Amino acid sequence: MRKVKRIQVCALGGTICSMANDPVEEYYSSASINVESLIELLPIDKSEIEIQAEQLFQKISQDITYNDLLVIAKRLNELAQQHDVVGIVVTQGTNSIEEIVFFISLLVKTHKPIVFTGAFRPYSAFGYDGLRNLFNAIVVAGDKQMQNLGVLLTFNDCIVQARDAVKLDPSVLGNFVNSNDMLGVVQGRSIHLNNRTNNVYKNNYDFPIENLHNLPKVCIIYGHYGMGDLFVQTAIDNGFQGIISAGMGKGYQPEGVTKALIEASNKGVIIVRCSRTGYGIVRRDPKLDDRFGMVAGGSLNPQKAVILLALALTKTDDKLEIQGFFDEY
Repeated sequence: MRKVKRIQVCALGGTICSMANDPVEEYYSSASINVESLIELLPIDKSEIEIQAEQLFQKISQDITYNDLLVIAKRLNELAQQHDVVGIVVTQGTNSIEEIVFFISLLVKTHKPIVFTGAFRPYSAFGYDGLRNLFNAIVVAGDKQMQNLGVLLTFNDCIVQARDAVKLDPSVLGNFVNSNDMLGVVQGRSIHLNNRTNNVYKNNYDFPIENLHNLPKVCIIYGHYGMGDLFVQTAIDNGFQGIISAGMGKGYQPEGVTKALIEASNKGVIIVRCSRTGYGIVRRDPKLDDRFGMVAGGSLNPQKAVILLALALTKTDDKLEIQGFFDEY
């Protein structure tokens, strides 16, 4: 007798669980649909897959807080430890999904697939993509070949790992990945992997979730012409422990802002230099990083760098150790 696979679905809200007043518009007031009603519409063979669902939150994704993130991570960690759960699906809004999948990938360590998805269009809109994305996420979460690949995201039939997921276009249906970074695709009930990466599951990991109760104050300061040092000084005055400097090009700010960042670094604030482009690699610049104790953000975009910095600061305020985290992740 074939064993039934149990997949847990955790819903956080977002467009996938929302209704629009106008079927040709993308706008809606709030998430209101329970995920169980969506699952009932899917062509799931109950003799092969058992789905258990819970509505953990009903929020638009930009309203999810750090405290919410810790609740989500701890719940997913609990589910991953249950021996009869073979995979986990998380549904949420797309606006902040790239940060949340990265956060979960750093905290929840399991060989089982954790697969995030959502929708670009509300349930009542023409071309609603939520049902297809949810079905694909369940397919991915239940497939043995997806084990040991870390936290994943699937949209528009594409599969991408958490580290590579980026919301490339806020206006049209997308897949959260450039073609070179795509892990694979879902076709029907089958998965085709393009570039199977090395095992990303770690038994010895840097950020144990069990004793994590809060996250330090960190922020992003975006570089542009005409800016002054106000935001840096405000961060210093309000006790921020870390600043992501989203600078021009390879992470450079105007002269006055750079001086303020040096002052902040001298006062113990961790400064991480990233590129405001969101792409490329920011390497260590001896004139800034070695001389003034700043951290090079590597290939992380600012919105993911701020997640890693917050977690790193729960472990240490040593600048070289934090550089090591950015080099590794």
